Parts: sequence; C-alpha cells; structure tokens
Amino acid sequence: MATELKSHAKDVTLTRFWGGSSKGSCVQVTQPNPNYDTDAGGPMFSHVQLTRAQAAALAADLLDFAQGREQEDGYEESECDCYGCTTMRHACVNENKETA
Repeated sequence: MATELKSHAKDVTLTRFWGGSSKGSCVQVTQPNPNYDTDAGGPMFSHVQLTRAQAAALAADLLDFAQGREQEDGYEESECDCYGCTTMRHACVNENKETA
C-alpha cells in the first residue's frame, strides 16, 4: 500500500511505498514532464525511486546545493573519447590495446 506524503516543493509528489524486504520503506519523487506532448505521447511524469538511505544522501546533496555549498565531482576528464569513457557505462575500448 502506497501513501502520499506532504511535499514542500511545487508540482512534486512524494509517495511512500514498500520496496520489499531488501529495500524496506522507499519513496518515489514524481513531477510532471515539462516536455510531455499529448499528440506525440511519451511519459506524462518523470520520477525517481529511492530507499531511505538514498533519500538521506540525496537530501544532504540538495541541501548543500540550496545553500550554495555544492561541490563539483572530483573526477578528472580522460583524454580518451571512446564510448566507454565518455558515458562511463562500459570499459574503455583502448584499455587493453597494446602499444607497439
């Protein structure tokens, strides 16, 4: 059973739900999709689902941002522009290549 929670943000809906025994109580943050086109279809809303621990960590990050204390991610840009390096979703295609 899901429960709507009070939100202080305009056009944001918070819904508490049971994520199962491994996740426990979770929250879904939902907002209208500003690019929704009734003729083209697509999702009317966008959402993210978080565990309590994820919500706490994200809340700290958002509070830092709101108070002007955000920190840029410390990763250094790679000189490699392969798909793996630019998306950070796959291994670098050049990583295992031998140089002559």
